Amino acid sequence: MYPSYPQYAPPPPPVPYRSSRLGLKIALGLLVIVALLCGATDSALFLAVRTGTDAAFVDGDRPLADLLSRRAAAVAGHDEAAFLADVDPGDPRLVDRQRTEYRNLLALGLSSFTLTLTRAHDYDVSDADLVRRYGGALREVGVTVRYAVAGLDTVPDAEPWIPTFALVHGRWLLVAEEGAGSGTKFPFGVGGQPWEARPVAVVKSAHVVAVVSKEDQEIAPHLLDLAERGVVNAAKVRPDGWPDKVLMTAVSDQKVFDSYFAGSADKLAQVEAVTIPRYSDVAEWDGGAKYTLSRVVFNPNTLGRGDQELQHTLTHEFTHVAFGPQTSDATPVWLVEGMAEYVAFGSEKASDAFVSQAANHVSGSTLPADHSFYDSADNYLLGWLACRLIAQKYGQPKLLALYDWFKDHNDEDGGFRAVLGTTRSAFLSAWRNYLRTLRAG
Repeated sequence: MYPSYPQYAPPPPPVPYRSSRLGLKIALGLLVIVALLCGATDSALFLAVRTGTDAAFVDGDRPLADLLSRRAAAVAGHDEAAFLADVDPGDPRLVDRQRTEYRNLLALGLSSFTLTLTRAHDYDVSDADLVRRYGGALREVGVTVRYAVAGLDTVPDAEPWIPTFALVHGRWLLVAEEGAGSGTKFPFGVGGQPWEARPVAVVKSAHVVAVVSKEDQEIAPHLLDLAERGVVNAAKVRPDGWPDKVLMTAVSDQKVFDSYFAGSADKLAQVEAVTIPRYSDVAEWDGGAKYTLSRVVFNPNTLGRGDQELQHTLTHEFTHVAFGPQTSDATPVWLVEGMAEYVAFGSEKASDAFVSQAANHVSGSTLPADHSFYDSADNYLLGWLACRLIAQKYGQPKLLALYDWFKDHNDEDGGFRAVLGTTRSAFLSAWRNYLRTLRAG
C-alpha cells in the first residue's frame, strides 16, 4: 500500500485524534505505518434522570423517564434484579446481555451515572423482527448516558444510548438497543462503551484505568505498565492543563472498536487505536456541547504486537489526550499528529541516522493539508519533522505555544507570525532546507 520505511528498532507511528465541537472528527490513523516504518517487520454513586429540555415531550414519555430512573438507581444501588426488572424476560439472550452490561458498569467503579431521555421521538423502529413480535407499540429513543469513573473523571462523559422499548401487557420494557454498525443516522460512537463489551476486568494505576476482556486478564498488568509509561511520556512535554489520567478500553470485543468507524469500515484494519474527544452533552443532540475529556480505545487486533510498537502507540495516543483541551477544529492536522509523533519519538530518542532515513523516505515538500493528511502514512513523518524543526530552531515552548494558538485562532500564517515571528512561507522554505540537510546526512 505504501513503500517501505527505513528500518528502525523502536517502532514508529500510530494513530489519531481530531477534536471537533461536533465530536465527529476522530482522525483515522493509518496504523499500517508502524509495520512499514519498521521495514514491514466503590464509591457512592450520584444518580439522576431527567427529561431533556431541548425536545418537546408529552405525558406519554413519563413512563420511559421513570424506567430510566429505575435503571440508574439500580446501578447506584448495586441491584442487579432491579436493573433487569425492566428488560423483557421473553428474550433470554437480551437478558443475558443486559446482565453483562450491568456487571461491567459496576466493574468500572463509577462515581456518577445518569440517564436522560433526550430524543423521545426522533427515531422510527426499522427492525422487522421487533415489529412482528411487538406490533406497533414500540419506541426507539435517544438517551444521554453521563458517567464518571471514580478517581479518574472530574466531570462526566456524555454518551449516546439508543434503546428500543415495547409495551408488553401494559408496561414498557427494554427489548433492544442499537450497537456497532447501526448506521450514520445515530450519534457517533453508539455501541462503543466499555460496558457494552463481553465481560470485562478493570485494572488501575496512578494515571490509567484500563478496561480489558476477562479472558485477557493476564495481559492487564503489563499493558497497564506500558500505559502508565505512556502517560508519563506525554506529561513530560505537557505537564499541566489536563488531568493526566485516562480511561483506556482495550477489550477483545471487536464490535466496541468498530462502533467508531460507522462511515469508514475500510479503515478498521489500518487503525491501531483512536483517541476520542468527549463532551458535556451528546454533540449531535446539543450544539452547545463542550469538550470535557478524551478516551482511548484500542483495536483488539493490535494488542498482540511487540512492546516497542505498543509503547509508541500508547505515548502517541496519550499525547492526544494531553493536548485535547487545547485542540480545536482550527488546529492543523499536521500539527496534531506531528506533535503526537514528536513526543513519541522523543521518548524513544530516535537516532540521527533514523531521522535521516525517515527524511529520505518521504518525498513531500509542503505541510500536508487537513483533507488529505490520512491519504498517506508519509504525512505522519512530515508532521513530525516539521515539529522537530520548530522545537530545534525556536525551542520546545514555542512549539507548544504554536499548538495552543489555534485554540482561539484559525489563521495558520497568523500563528507562525504571532508565535514564531516568521511567515508560513518562510518556515516552509526553512523546512525544505532542513529536509535536504537531513537527507544529505
